Amino acid sequence: MESSTHNSSIKLPSSLSRVGFRSRLRVFIALYQRELVAYLMAPLSSVFLVVFLGTIGAFTVYIGLLFEREIADLLPLFQFMPWFLMLFCPAITMRSWAEEQKSGTIEFLLTLPASPTQIVLAKFFGCCKLTGIAVCATFPMWIAVSILGNPDHGVILASYVGAILLAGAYVGIGGIASMLTRSQTTAFVLGVFGNFVMTMTGSMIFLSLFQGWAPNALLVALSDVSLLYHMNEISKGVLGLRNVSMFLLVITISLIIQVWLAARRLMR
Repeated sequence: MESSTHNSSIKLPSSLSRVGFRSRLRVFIALYQRELVAYLMAPLSSVFLVVFLGTIGAFTVYIGLLFEREIADLLPLFQFMPWFLMLFCPAITMRSWAEEQKSGTIEFLLTLPASPTQIVLAKFFGCCKLTGIAVCATFPMWIAVSILGNPDHGVILASYVGAILLAGAYVGIGGIASMLTRSQTTAFVLGVFGNFVMTMTGSMIFLSLFQGWAPNALLVALSDVSLLYHMNEISKGVLGLRNVSMFLLVITISLIIQVWLAARRLMR
């Protein structure tokens, strides 16, 4: 799963002596553009995108029986979405930090006139851009069910918002995994494992390990942490503050951890 090194140059603003909002914004934009170009130009990114769209489309139509159900909705798509994003997002994030460490460019990156927060956010939004493209590329299915029936467009829109938030959470977890190793393959495996744990914490299989000895409050807390639970709730049209907040909390914590790890690397 190895991919090419970041080859795109970083054209940072020359006038960074005055560290103001505009200077910080220009630095962030330069870093973000570097990450985005690197991802869009990487051949593996296109391969992952095609594989993602092809497999999730096949599963939705042939296994989820999207059209045979004779129900105008996209429920099968969003039932499969978490499992495919669980694999797709780490495949995108595995190179974000691991490749920098392997090639040695991370030392150069961390000595730029940019804070660890700016670097982490640039990498995060670069990955989110590609995962967002992948999610939005399934829009033709929305058009298809709209032609064939009269779906609840509010529920479908809420489901897409939930899928993008879920992808953001998976990208955040994958970013942590990529910072912990120089191997892209190891980063991918760690990212998938982390996403799987955060997804399955509310499942009956997982909770059964704690039933009988753990307090009920712990079981409830574990259920609330499950990303799959909140995604399923949103897929029903429940785009509530509780569901959205859970995704934003996971994203925020993952970014804080990455900034902390980057700052530690800078102080070595």
